[in-house]
Amino acid sequence: MEKIIEASIVPCRNSVHRCKETTTYGYQSSSHEKLCAYIPCSCPLPNCNYIGSYTDLKSHARSSHSRDEDYLIPFALNQSLIFGIDLKKKENVTVFQEEKDGDLIVVQGFKRSHGSDSW
Repeated sequence: MEKIIEASIVPCRNSVHRCKETTTYGYQSSSHEKLCAYIPCSCPLPNCNYIGSYTDLKSHARSSHSRDEDYLIPFALNQSLIFGIDLKKKENVTVFQEEKDGDLIVVQGFKRSHGSDSW
């Protein structure tokens, strides 16, 4: 019975987020699941509880936060960009979204106990 169970094919635990990979039972913590592109990601923007795969997160940011100019900034890979973060704000996060592919880059500023800014 153990050999039958060990030979059973099970879906990746991220199948709920559209991953199509499968593995044998007992190897769910395989290298695939550690690097799976469908691992759930939380939206980094303040006051948003969205959780989904990275691919879905890119679409979510573009559709749900496109007007949130204080936190989501579009950028192009071949252009310079100067930005600042107001460390007095409670949410000191800025998210950049690449214009073509929609990749996200999250930058968070914080103050250290001795008062110097850090990125």
